[in-house]
Amino acid sequence: MKKNLNQKSIDCFIESLWKISLALVFYTLLVILWGAWVRISHSGDGCGDTWPLCQGQLIPDSELKKTWVEYSHRFTSGLYGILVLALFFWIKKQTFNSLFQIKRWSFWVLIFMITEALLGAKLVLFKLVNLNDSLWRVIVMSLHQLNSFLLVGFTVRLLCAALEYKWFPELSVMSANKKTQRLQNNRYLLMILILAMTGAWAALSTTLFPSVSLLEGFAKDFATDSHSILKIRITHPILAVSFGIYMIYYFANKYSEWKDSVGDSQGLIKYQNLEQIVGRLAKAMAFSVFLAVLIGIITLLSLSPTSLKLIHLTLAHVLWMLSVSYYHFSSLKKRLNIE
Repeated sequence: MKKNLNQKSIDCFIESLWKISLALVFYTLLVILWGAWVRISHSGDGCGDTWPLCQGQLIPDSELKKTWVEYSHRFTSGLYGILVLALFFWIKKQTFNSLFQIKRWSFWVLIFMITEALLGAKLVLFKLVNLNDSLWRVIVMSLHQLNSFLLVGFTVRLLCAALEYKWFPELSVMSANKKTQRLQNNRYLLMILILAMTGAWAALSTTLFPSVSLLEGFAKDFATDSHSILKIRITHPILAVSFGIYMIYYFANKYSEWKDSVGDSQGLIKYQNLEQIVGRLAKAMAFSVFLAVLIGIITLLSLSPTSLKLIHLTLAHVLWMLSVSYYHFSSLKKRLNIE
């Protein structure tokens, strides 16, 4: 009887956790996109050089649009921090067995939430906003972008861990007792993180040095007297196409392998749903990479209009979420030695 009650409590906790984690993933993306709008709209100095207060006030007394754009970002970010902190302590107090993964990922979400806030504060306090074109801003922006992706990644890992326990409770317990094995091929994760950082250079360059034509933009890239960020931004489209071709080929192959194995009598029934998830994630990855590269090319050719910048950034994060999810469930297969 006690065992049944305990299992019911675990099920209730997991059911709540995956829903909260899913909501947190979407809210994280919303905060990041609003932060991008702060940069695009040159509103980074809307609250002055005070942080976390806005113009030295809890609620600013200003009619300037950029003040409210920046303040809205700080408010939603502050609320995000409170939610992450509350989630961390709620998970931490749970005494159920086999929650190691869930507790680990919630810890890393908390850590990267803190570093995200500190990097954002650094941009404001050191006035690395608006039209500041210093090398220091490029470095901090790159780290901020990288941190944002890692924050999203660990939030997705938390969601996947909750879904793993919900969908495959027995497999989750089995895998928790096995030493984690490194996947033979996880280059795609590193590739996306590299693209995220070079994407920050490209985005910042178009904000600081907009071009009136494509030819003018290319000329700036190779001019000897151009700003350094204009000279390095070309790395993003080159790497995006190169990495994109590799990832499309890789995930199309993985999807093809799964399709060929469907109905294999040698596969255990209890593993088939897991293999189905991995196969469909591979298909989604191949399509998302193609779409992200296509939108990126259109954004470049159309001189980076605001709407396409935000769509491109959204697609980049969706691609990252899918890749982390694929990695998580592929890792589960590896830990269980499922071929």
